[in-house]
Amino acid sequence: MEMNKHRFGLLSSPTGFRRSPERRTAGSAGVRTVILVLACLLAGAGATLLWSRLTPHHAATPGGTTAILSERTRTVLQDLPASVEIRFYALLNEATVAPSLPEFAVRVDSLLAAYRDEAGDRISVKRYSALTGPDAAAAAADGIRPFNLEKGAACFLGLAVVCNGQKESLPHLSPEWEQALEFDLTRAIERVVQPPQVVGPALDDTGPDAAVVERVRRAIPDLASVSLEEGKQILREAALDEIRATVREMERQVQDAEQRFQRAQAANAASEQEAALKQIRQLKSDEMDQFRKIAVRVQSEITAFERLKAGAQGNP
Repeated sequence: MEMNKHRFGLLSSPTGFRRSPERRTAGSAGVRTVILVLACLLAGAGATLLWSRLTPHHAATPGGTTAILSERTRTVLQDLPASVEIRFYALLNEATVAPSLPEFAVRVDSLLAAYRDEAGDRISVKRYSALTGPDAAAAAADGIRPFNLEKGAACFLGLAVVCNGQKESLPHLSPEWEQALEFDLTRAIERVVQPPQVVGPALDDTGPDAAVVERVRRAIPDLASVSLEEGKQILREAALDEIRATVREMERQVQDAEQRFQRAQAANAASEQEAALKQIRQLKSDEMDQFRKIAVRVQSEITAFERLKAGAQGNP
């Protein structure tokens, strides 16, 4: 089922949700356009394939929005050993949720379309949008977290990834965590396509790494007074702050590189233009690496926090 203007019930009236175009300054958009055109001109036929491998893949949805997949995600999708089903739950009551959530749901749908286009028939996407009835029951069964219960019918916004009887859930998608969504989804796909591990009778349980535990204790000094959900939220918020700082710094560096490109273009300096292009691509790659590292780290901290809480409850 393809995305259309009535997806998620967001355009049921003339005053309903409209997709917001990406906000870019005219100068920045112009530079990016020139960069892409120049890259094709400079590279020539022999280097076009290299450019396509270095440049993230774009996939357009019927609504005209575009998602970009990283090289790592493309590699995972091209080498899938089995078919994967992604269940997208976007059960949103437009009257009770923030306007940013329906807009975010459209971007998530665009991302899923890119996954499907890249993987072909190895990825299938099922979309659920009815606030009540079977869709809500399916969301709950897949571990998607309900919210806005105090405002009426429960809303759900999450993903479940299923393959060969194994399932991974992203129970509550948030616009604030959007930068790491592709990494989380790709990791979930990687996990479900792996054969189930057989747990032997004796396991080496050495506990969480001491450095991870120390980070958790610094973030949450009084473990006993913080609930499991509160502690997880504290750790996630700290990671989000770091992601925001990373985005700001990367935007500054990309802007500097774009200005270098403009100066080189004005001076007709081809080698400097190529250097600016290379730097911009590297910055984008570095940004994804940073998001990946932050996501891995916060997950290890959450796991350590869960074990610390379980240990505290077992030893009152």
